[in-house]
Amino acid sequence: MVNRTLGNRGAPSNGSGGFTLIELMLVVVVLSIILAIATPSFLTFVKQVRVDTAANDFTRAVALARSEATKRRQSVSLTLNSDGWSVDILVDEAWVSVLTHVVDTSVQISASIVTIGFLPKGRLNSDTAVCFADSSVTSGAVETKRVAINLAGSTTITTPSTLECS
Repeated sequence: MVNRTLGNRGAPSNGSGGFTLIELMLVVVVLSIILAIATPSFLTFVKQVRVDTAANDFTRAVALARSEATKRRQSVSLTLNSDGWSVDILVDEAWVSVLTHVVDTSVQISASIVTIGFLPKGRLNSDTAVCFADSSVTSGAVETKRVAINLAGSTTITTPSTLECS
C-alpha cells in the first residue's frame, strides 16, 4: 500500500510543483506572436507622438512670441532652422533670444519662410504655414502636421492629405 499525501485541494500530490518545458515554450511562442503583431502599431504611434509634440511645441512658441510682442510693444521674431526654432526679442537694437527649442531628430520642419515676424501689436507681417513630418526611413505612412498662422497670430493645427506644406 502506497501512502500519498493530499495536497491543498484534496487531490493526491506527486511532488512536482512547477511548469513543464512544453508549457513554458508555449507561453514564449504566444508572447512572441503578440509582440510581432503589436510592434508595427507601436512604431506608428511613436511617429505620430513625435510629430504631434513638435507641432504643439511650435504652437506654444508662436503664442509666446505673440505675447511678448504685445507685452513689450516691440518686434519679436520666431526663426526656424533645420533642427528647431528660436524666439528673439529686439532689445536696445540687438536681438535677444528668449526661447530656443530643438525638435527630435526624426522630425523634419518645412516652411515657406524662415523668420516669422510679430509686430508690436502681436500681428504678423504675413500669414504662413509650417509643416512637421516624420523623416524616419521605416516603411508606412508618413505622419505630417501643418500649423497655419494667420495675420492675427492665431494658429490652427491640421493633418494635410498631401505631404506638401503650402
